[in-house]
Amino acid sequence: MATESRRVAVRSRRVITDNDISEALNDSEFDYSGEDSDDDPEFIPSEISQRGNDHQISESSSSDEEDATLITPSASPALSSDSVYVSSTSQSRSRGRGRSVSRGRSRGRGRGRGTRVGDDFQQSEPPSLSTRQIAIRNRQTIDGIQDTWTKATIEPEMNDLMQPAYIHKETKNWEWNQFYDQYIDDEILTTIVNCTNRTHILETGKSMGLTLRELKIYIGITMIMSALQYPQIDMYWSEKWKVPIIAMAMTRNRFFFIRLRLKCVYDSEVSAEQKIQKTWKIQPLFQRILNGCHEQNRPKEMSIDEMIIPFTGKCPMRQYCPNKPNPVGLKVFVLATPQGVVCDMVVYQGDTTFPDLIGQGFGLGEAAVLTLTRTLVPGHLLFFDRFFTSTKLCDELLRRGFHGTGTIMKNRVPKSCVLTEEKVFRKKARGSSEVKVREDGKIAVTMWLDNKPVLMMSTCYCDQNHDECERWSKKYKRYERVRRPEVIKTYNQNMGGVDLTDRMLSVCPSRNRTKKWTIRVISHLFDLTVVNAWLQYRAVQIEKGAIKRNIIQMRQYKLDLGTKLIGDNEEQSDGESGGEEYEELEPKHKKRKILIKPIPSRERRMKSAAHLPEYNTKQSRCRNRGCSKKTTVYCIKCDIYLCFTPNRNCFSDFHKDAE
Repeated sequence: MATESRRVAVRSRRVITDNDISEALNDSEFDYSGEDSDDDPEFIPSEISQRGNDHQISESSSSDEEDATLITPSASPALSSDSVYVSSTSQSRSRGRGRSVSRGRSRGRGRGRGTRVGDDFQQSEPPSLSTRQIAIRNRQTIDGIQDTWTKATIEPEMNDLMQPAYIHKETKNWEWNQFYDQYIDDEILTTIVNCTNRTHILETGKSMGLTLRELKIYIGITMIMSALQYPQIDMYWSEKWKVPIIAMAMTRNRFFFIRLRLKCVYDSEVSAEQKIQKTWKIQPLFQRILNGCHEQNRPKEMSIDEMIIPFTGKCPMRQYCPNKPNPVGLKVFVLATPQGVVCDMVVYQGDTTFPDLIGQGFGLGEAAVLTLTRTLVPGHLLFFDRFFTSTKLCDELLRRGFHGTGTIMKNRVPKSCVLTEEKVFRKKARGSSEVKVREDGKIAVTMWLDNKPVLMMSTCYCDQNHDECERWSKKYKRYERVRRPEVIKTYNQNMGGVDLTDRMLSVCPSRNRTKKWTIRVISHLFDLTVVNAWLQYRAVQIEKGAIKRNIIQMRQYKLDLGTKLIGDNEEQSDGESGGEEYEELEPKHKKRKILIKPIPSRERRMKSAAHLPEYNTKQSRCRNRGCSKKTTVYCIKCDIYLCFTPNRNCFSDFHKDAE
């Protein structure tokens, strides 16, 4: 920078000479290669050319007085009548890489072929340019790097998915809870029960007594807790704020005991080779859920992004990812549909994650994308962000039969792809774009100006079909119509799948405080299955023509699922009174407190085999909705009074399905 500023200062203090003009014109000539002639044409004004013919070439035999003489040439197309020329004793700074001898100091990159002494030149006649020479000359050259990317339009080969593609799963007639069952089955839950009991016996010598039914109740309780989001777990059992369905299903101490002892593997049976994988402690559960994800229907467009499992405790795989809602935790690379359904995922474990692909020279992001294509058939269009995108990845995807599109970092754009400088590009109108396509026509780089320049690399899209979109203008405080390339449109439509999954996970997450990373990951995996199940259920309902606002929301879906798990697996003997589970309510007169039994859940009241009427000598109000009569009949299962007379059969109405 300092040298350049000195050059500008020197140029501003001296008078322009004929040498300066002639060699400045030489700078417009470009290098020729191959069979091109080595004699490059050089522009020489007529006045200088005439002087070169009238004088002999010598080593500056003129005197000092002649060197200082000012020569005023006649008017010509190249030189004005007001131009003043200084002799060669002044230190002229030229840019020619000329093969000449000069008394002045000359530096530069031109290719003048003449021999110069002072102001005298000898020049051969410029040869005629061939078509190839003109094409080469018209190519831009910046900092010595030749721009080999053209401004043509990319024309990719867009093929359908290779057939047979995937086994279609018919889910139109499924019940709402069947979508969850495809990820979690009794086999994996039995494995967790056995491993938990065996580990507890090994450590303490006593049996924990965990059963499959109790584990399902525990999972149902965690789902309800995540939907209600009390600030402390103890509050679900507190006298004032307790939730009856939780308090009646399991005691607080038992819940904490199961949560502390939960295991997915029996450590003594895990080999040293399996322990190379840092996720070996939760591998059976992770693999079962992953198998369920692999069975999902997959559209042609798929997105790949990162997901963070929040955890700030001690963990061998903990990562810090800035600019994330939860920057600290376990990093997971996820393949998802644009609708948010997770189809594949890989937990990042450090050097042991992608050893084969890393050994072949691929980067971490490139290896993650290539690994997530393991269950895809050729023909998919993959979308990813700038962490993954590179020219090497796009070439490899093309070789495997996929197309890739993503934002790209500026330093990953090939040097041979010369784009307009960012400072210059920012001055253009909003919505402007620039496209460069590689010589083979397989990869295109698109730069689009929104609030700032955006760089995109794609093997199938560029700016061939543009449209307009509404963008907010900070300057005018209103929305304005902005031109948008096709690559931007398709990227925005298909890239948000993993972000949608993250957003649904944040609605009601199971993130109770724990020091064990395995408990946090297990809770996150169960949440992920619920999100996947709800997204699939919602898509089926929309396909049937249901109105979106009438479809149960994510929180309600999780509450219903947890309630069903508790109700279907709750075990109570017919003689249990449940007196300790009474709900304490205050009547309006506030003179005395009355213990009122809570209404049982819908699933519990539907178990007709255990619900039998019994007479009592004491009368009480009927608990059926709409009835205020007194009766002596009560249900031995629900432990509430219900009318059972020839005129009023509230007992039967209460236990019927409300729907």
